[in-house]
Amino acid sequence: MMVSLRVVRIAPADFLGAARTISTRDVQTCDLLTEWLSEATYLSWAQRGLDCRDAYGLSNAISYSKLAVACRIDRLLWHHHLSSCHRAKFPQKLEVLRCIGVKIPGVVQRLVIEPRNEIEHAYRAPEEGEARNAVEIAEMCVAATEEEAERSPIVALGWNVNGSHVMGDFGRSVTFHGFRDGVMAFIDVFQTPAAAKIVDPQAGEVRVAGLADFTRQEAEDLAQILRSHYSHGSRSASGADHGYYREMKRQGGF
Repeated sequence: MMVSLRVVRIAPADFLGAARTISTRDVQTCDLLTEWLSEATYLSWAQRGLDCRDAYGLSNAISYSKLAVACRIDRLLWHHHLSSCHRAKFPQKLEVLRCIGVKIPGVVQRLVIEPRNEIEHAYRAPEEGEARNAVEIAEMCVAATEEEAERSPIVALGWNVNGSHVMGDFGRSVTFHGFRDGVMAFIDVFQTPAAAKIVDPQAGEVRVAGLADFTRQEAEDLAQILRSHYSHGSRSASGADHGYYREMKRQGGF
């Protein structure tokens, strides 16, 4: 069953206005970063460097501590569809996360990020004390944000798609069966460039705003809207992989 919906371009503000009205039920999630190394891996490498206690090991301890923190910060940005901030400087990244309710203390910048930058640019040997501080602060930062990081990124509010997903002898079969009543907000990170979409089958259209067109404030507003759905205990939620969403949207025309 293939569906053709009319594509209508809208402003990010119009998408946000519609998304705020959508029910807290039928939330869909997707793990977007399956190929990333884990923060725990970087921390284990940092500890190995610290255990060596020579200049080589201490340099690695600081570098991998920084990578553990950087990975966690960037993971949280991607989880909230704030990837446009991915190349920003760390103080700006921390400020964006703070604005959406994820607080990472400034000591991370002072005792993890800055020492790594200093030994890289000043060409000096690291001290054991600063390496130990970097590892311990990185461990605390990762532990303190673990609950946030374990939340799967939300890709749809008010999921209005009927479909099936069956594994068989010849692989997986994904079949679109139609739309249910209601309007869906779909964060389409399964295409390039990514887009925010209001899927309205009753009107026969999908209203599209490019994520790249969101201002920083609009991107933060989107993140806060999505985050609000984590706190609704009555909502129903489920997740699927990239292939499922790509095939559903191909067949559903959204």
